[in-house]
Amino acid sequence: MRDDHLNRAHSTGNKFTVDLTQLADEEENRLLLLDLVKMGCVNSVITMLSQMDQSKPEFANSSWEVAVREAAVRSGLLAMVKLWFPKPFPVMPDTIISAVHMKNPEILEYLFKNTPSTHAGLFETISSGDHTLIYPWVNYIRLRCHSESSPYPPFSMSLRKRKIIQLTANDASREKILIELWMAMSWSNSRPNGKKIFWGDLLSRVAETTCSVTLARYLLDSGAEVDYRRNSSYATPLRRAAKRDTAEAAALMKFLLSRGANPDIEQQSTRGRNPPISLRDEKGPLGISKWLGITWDELLKEVRGNNRTREGG
Repeated sequence: MRDDHLNRAHSTGNKFTVDLTQLADEEENRLLLLDLVKMGCVNSVITMLSQMDQSKPEFANSSWEVAVREAAVRSGLLAMVKLWFPKPFPVMPDTIISAVHMKNPEILEYLFKNTPSTHAGLFETISSGDHTLIYPWVNYIRLRCHSESSPYPPFSMSLRKRKIIQLTANDASREKILIELWMAMSWSNSRPNGKKIFWGDLLSRVAETTCSVTLARYLLDSGAEVDYRRNSSYATPLRRAAKRDTAEAAALMKFLLSRGANPDIEQQSTRGRNPPISLRDEKGPLGISKWLGITWDELLKEVRGNNRTREGG
């Protein structure tokens, strides 16, 4: 009988109706309803729900509930999603991730309106490189920032994680998404010094992960200090980049120097550790000639000359 209904649904599309008197078995009802959701038959689902007692056991089956709501999101139809996520209704993290995977900003926006606070799907959104998914996130982050008061804006801790920055991997699309998410954060309800610390920490994270000049430029333009460190036992962004012998690290070191980074800042040793070596003896400066075609000393001379020219001009 269930197969007969499905065949009719295929042939008549969304105009198909169901007579539940022909389906006495609750399990069959549940499976048919799930199939109709998967097929995107909104009107058929509405009709079927109107005939069913939603207090019955089939609606108390948690695994079925998860499956049918997942199917609603994967249908790609906002009308179907609204049937299964009426306001207010708690949205599970996996549901947000499914909406991201479906690349449906309209559904994502709707689900966010039902969600008090979640970071689920953030990693997947950046990974997708899909800019159409940014705007629901931007609106959601702004809403959370204005509605919550804390030392740091909501999402600030997630957006400074190493794995989030590493995910951009000098990929222009992903970097643009991450920058737009950073831009969405409001600091009006946060501690006065919080923004300075946040941008500085981010610059340090960039220097020790992707060494992206694009991200570093945005952070410096936003107010990050080029020689930021929490205290004298911490490394500056320049020194963090100097620990890497890659083309990206070489480009970032040159960029930071051009923005005024001081190569002579010493990092103090902490108890029980060997004193840090001189910056010029880190593997980045030692191997920089193979990336830039000039030695570390030649780079310093070139950058200082360029900086003096700009200051004089």
